[in-house]
Amino acid sequence: MKKFWQKLPIAYKIFALILLFLALVEVVATLFIWQFESNILLQKERQNLTQMLQNHSQRILSHLDALQKETKFLASLEVMDDIVAKDIDKRILSLLEHKAKDLAEGIILLISDQNDTVIISPKPYLNLPLQAFRAEYLLFQAPVYASFDKQKQLGKLILLYPYENLQHLHTDTPSRKLWLKPPAQNIHFKTPQVQNALVVSKTLPSPLQNWQINLSFQKEEALATLKNIEKVQLYTFFISTVLLAVIIFILSKRLTLPLLELLKNSEKALEAKSTFLSTISHELRTPLGSILNLTQHLTLSPKADEEMRKMLSGIETSAQHLLSMINNILQLSKLEAKSIVVQKEQVNLNELIEEISEIVTPLVQEKEITFIQKTDIKHHTIISDSNLLKQVMINLLSNAVKFTQKGQIVMKLQEDKGEYRFSVEDTGIGISKTRQKDLFTPFFQAHTDLKTLQNSSGLGLALSQKVAGLLGGEITIYSAGTNKGTKASFTFRSF
Repeated sequence: MKKFWQKLPIAYKIFALILLFLALVEVVATLFIWQFESNILLQKERQNLTQMLQNHSQRILSHLDALQKETKFLASLEVMDDIVAKDIDKRILSLLEHKAKDLAEGIILLISDQNDTVIISPKPYLNLPLQAFRAEYLLFQAPVYASFDKQKQLGKLILLYPYENLQHLHTDTPSRKLWLKPPAQNIHFKTPQVQNALVVSKTLPSPLQNWQINLSFQKEEALATLKNIEKVQLYTFFISTVLLAVIIFILSKRLTLPLLELLKNSEKALEAKSTFLSTISHELRTPLGSILNLTQHLTLSPKADEEMRKMLSGIETSAQHLLSMINNILQLSKLEAKSIVVQKEQVNLNELIEEISEIVTPLVQEKEITFIQKTDIKHHTIISDSNLLKQVMINLLSNAVKFTQKGQIVMKLQEDKGEYRFSVEDTGIGISKTRQKDLFTPFFQAHTDLKTLQNSSGLGLALSQKVAGLLGGEITIYSAGTNKGTKASFTFRSF
């Protein structure tokens, strides 16, 4: 995945990052809306339901109050005196039946005596107690008084209002349900089952004493506004993504094409530079090799006197330095062109350290330096490139010897949790803290003294750091300051 990302063009990376940002904003906005706005919407909807429930309850109670008034009005009619005369068939029953028909809604009108026994009604209800009607009817009562004596109660006018009329209450939308819940279990009344809905309730007064009226509203409908907002967000996100893709495509064509052309030209220039360096390095190495061979031959010649040998030695030293610089430049060009391949092989670190010690020991013996070697490793064999490892280690040791005239050099190889650390600590001339940050810059000289510069190209540490990177490692160099010694460390792992 990481390699795929690195290979992507910069325009695609920008598009992917902006798209990810937009998606993140979309998710955060949606979560915010559903977390906070949904509660606000549900609270407002509950307030609306409470107001609607108040209106519905007022409408029902007003209707029932009108029936109660109608009952009292009928009871006050003088014709009701006929219950004493027992003139049932012709006048009172006929009046009650016609009035019940006018009121509709399945209403039944009848008259009971003072003992709550039906005495005037359609034939099926005669002589029944009023208690027999309470399971299916709501009873409205009004006393019937004698016209000749208003203190004498002859009986009661009863209006039977079927509970069935209260069973099916309607609202303006199907998503809202309105129903009544009676206080008594013996009343035949069915209540609807509601799930995932807002429900508000209210207890009613007389004539529906202790009855409860309920109004529900589906939460899905209450949150429909949020769903619409979510759709708008999704459409906006989609349109924004398309527009962004178009803009980036146009910009990539107008801006990146010239950049790609410039990059291609730069790559060609770098390739030409690398080719030139490789070619010129090879061309310079051939005559330098001849100069070195001739110099060595003349130095061994019996005709050469002491003065000539000194001059020839100087020529050889300069040629060796020039050859070393050419080799470094050639390797640097190869590293920049990434043409150096790491040869993964088994490397015995003990043998490698011994080999390095043999190479450095003669150089140390020429000075007043104590060379100390310490090794503390558990695994002596690793998978790496022995030549590249050796190059980095020798370079660090050579620098320590080069810039140390007396004192000691301590070389350590340690292992900690699979990581190896090769360190070289000397008591040499040290490095100024202000110049340490540029130590790995090609051709950078840490010291400006000509005596130390005469055998230094300024390429050693830059090359070693690049080689260390090929080996999956890193070089760090620290010095407390001038004339305070230097400690160089090279960390690496087994492949």
